Amino acid sequence: MKQFIIAGLSVLMLAGIGIAMPAQADASLQCDRLRNRVQSWRRIRNRYLARWSRCRRYRGSYSRKCRRLRRKFRRWSARTNAARADYRRWRCHFTWNRWDGPGGGSGTYRASKCRSLARQVASWRRIRNRYIARWKRCKWRRGSLSSKCQYLRRRVNAWYRNVNAARANYSRWGCRFSWNQWNDPWAGNGGSTYQAAKCRSLANQVTTWRSIRNRYLARWSRCRRHSGSYSRRCRRLRRKFRSWSARTNAARANYSRWGCRFTWNRWDSPWGAPTTPPPSSEAPPTGGSYRAAKCRSLASQVRSWRRIRNRYLARWSRCRRYRGSYSRRCRRLRRKFRRWSARTNAARANYSRWGCRFTWNRWDNP
Repeated sequence: MKQFIIAGLSVLMLAGIGIAMPAQADASLQCDRLRNRVQSWRRIRNRYLARWSRCRRYRGSYSRKCRRLRRKFRRWSARTNAARADYRRWRCHFTWNRWDGPGGGSGTYRASKCRSLARQVASWRRIRNRYIARWKRCKWRRGSLSSKCQYLRRRVNAWYRNVNAARANYSRWGCRFSWNQWNDPWAGNGGSTYQAAKCRSLANQVTTWRSIRNRYLARWSRCRRHSGSYSRRCRRLRRKFRSWSARTNAARANYSRWGCRFTWNRWDSPWGAPTTPPPSSEAPPTGGSYRAAKCRSLASQVRSWRRIRNRYLARWSRCRRYRGSYSRRCRRLRRKFRRWSARTNAARANYSRWGCRFTWNRWDNP
């Protein structure tokens, strides 16, 4: 009886193996067929894409031939995507690194795709920067509202969108990406990197826009002293100062958003620090830094505004003794005192916000 049961079980096991082996073979054949379909349809799609790109350069996007090629490219792109989805649905052996050669090999699909996308980002960024340079030159020579400048501004905005979409696509494909390796994202060699160049560009932008802002601030201050705050020239200079101040603040925020190395002591040279720290025996580099200059500027502002406030306070106190608190002159002096008191308090708060060294005993010499 036991031998009969064992024989029956062995027969069933052999039958199960015989059923499973054809099923596995069928699945492998199906995966091979689907992989071949994806590769062939992708080649056809890329062929139409190349012909459509050439046609757009030579005949324009809206010619009859280019529109036909665009329809062909979109149709084969949809077929390729559907074949890829079908390949995944069949639970075939799929990794991003082995589209072209499931058995291994040197060049893989993901590596070539990442190289292609990185080249696309770099080339589109160059085109965008070329339009930005042409737009800036046009603004200086013809004015912002000329037809040519408006056309160039539209091109700049369009290429900004293209570059951002290419970057997002690069990240979506799971390519190796770090801000320090935009120009060579697949090789970690040294040299000048994209983030370093970007930080230098943004720091130069902050420095130049800050100098323009300070220039308008100085001219506005001189104008207020000589012509009065409400003259036409002073109002124009005030508008210029405020617009350049907003640009400078936006450039600073952009500098921080890009993850550049930023310390208050190194605005003017955020990349100048050595890669390895100096020995402890060496003294730190000396010289005026941006934070020190900013603290000196804010301290002088507090001192000067405090002197003006105290002057109005003394005049208001004398006026109250001789003319009474509700005389017209005393009320005007009281308004002046309160206004300059509020400005002094705001300057003190700004001084503390900048992280300057502050003690009540050392306002005049922080």
